[in-house]
Amino acid sequence: MDILEILRNDHDEIEALIGQLDALLETADVTASEQAFALTEQLAFCVRLHAQVEARSFYDRCRAASIALEDFALEGDKEHEVIEHMLRRLESCHPGSDGRMRAALTAIRNLVEHHARNEEEGRAFLLARRVFSSTELVALGQTMLAEKEALRRRMQAALDRLRPERRDGHRHH
Repeated sequence: MDILEILRNDHDEIEALIGQLDALLETADVTASEQAFALTEQLAFCVRLHAQVEARSFYDRCRAASIALEDFALEGDKEHEVIEHMLRRLESCHPGSDGRMRAALTAIRNLVEHHARNEEEGRAFLLARRVFSSTELVALGQTMLAEKEALRRRMQAALDRLRPERRDGHRHH
């Protein structure tokens, strides 16, 4: 699998999590708040993992490959910063009737759609297929998968230390 296919799969996973959380929040069921918190944490983890690995494995190579891809990588870094800001806002919200959590999620959905589907898949991936050979894209994908797994383990270990769960599975607030 090449790096562009891996990134597209990540985008699909992130959008699916956004959809699940949105559907849960739409029910406005107060009893679903623990599930909403869990989905929010899962979404934030996936987005942060993706953004960090993408920056290291893809953006760094784009910067070195061509001016057009360098511009894309610079813009992508800024878009990741905005998405991170909104993730922090989402994480600070509580599911409820005030609508702040859904508003933050809607903003994240729009940012992800623009960044992932329009900028990356719509423009940058096409350019990357012209700049890199298929062999290079596959090699980048293999490197990315290894880096992603190593980073996933480090991030999960850090999360486990920062946010321990009680034995009954409930989150500490």
